[in-house]
Amino acid sequence: MKKILLVFIVLLISGIPVFAQDLQVQNVTEDVLTAYRNRDIDLLKKHASAILKVSISQNYFKGESIRGDLKAADNWDGKIKEIRYDSKNMMGANVLMATVYFADVTGTDEMYAVLLSNFNNTGWVIFGNGISKITKDEFEKLSKTIPVPPADTSIKSKKKVKNKFSIEMANGEKLDNVPEEKIDGYFNQLNEDNFYIILSDGKNYLQAAYSDAGYTVEYQDEKGHFTAHELLSKDETLTLFKQYHEGKEDWNKGIVWDKD
Repeated sequence: MKKILLVFIVLLISGIPVFAQDLQVQNVTEDVLTAYRNRDIDLLKKHASAILKVSISQNYFKGESIRGDLKAADNWDGKIKEIRYDSKNMMGANVLMATVYFADVTGTDEMYAVLLSNFNNTGWVIFGNGISKITKDEFEKLSKTIPVPPADTSIKSKKKVKNKFSIEMANGEKLDNVPEEKIDGYFNQLNEDNFYIILSDGKNYLQAAYSDAGYTVEYQDEKGHFTAHELLSKDETLTLFKQYHEGKEDWNKGIVWDKD
């Protein structure tokens, strides 16, 4: 009993309310499956990160690649079989992953699961297409409890050091220690297919998603996750990226930001 209580206290200290997280994962999962079953674009977008919302078009549910996912959602019996967790390092940050087992693939060792992610405890959102097939062996290797992030035992210098940034694009292209003069070139590559760009210092990040109407811009720092209230122009977005890269303290001024 003491051991269970100790684990629970550690999870609370780390900012992860255990039972609340399970309930949040279950609620988001039910919405995702309902969205697939009803072909409800708006409900699916409700649980997508800002960077992925722009990729969910009105023809999303007509795609050949998700036909099996749609069938699995249509046949779902309304019950969630089990939730398991994992943590991954993405762009230098620890991201929680939830794999929600909801249906079997008949005659195989595979299962259908809803995949969710949670960056810095900002809320659970769909990961990838939201639904995926995995093997039962892969599922069994995941944790039944939410992983506790490792403690940061490093000694940080009080002297301000210029951050080293990396850039990552939707097409998988990545460049470490990116110089400011390279930012323009990467922005010029943005289009409907290669639709997002992330500038990260390994701990925090600034990202933008391209669309014909403008750029969806969001950032993450020690205060939380923020999204620009309105779509920004290319010039506005590019200026933000350069000021962020330069390390200006007021890089985000002049823009209305909504905290998630």
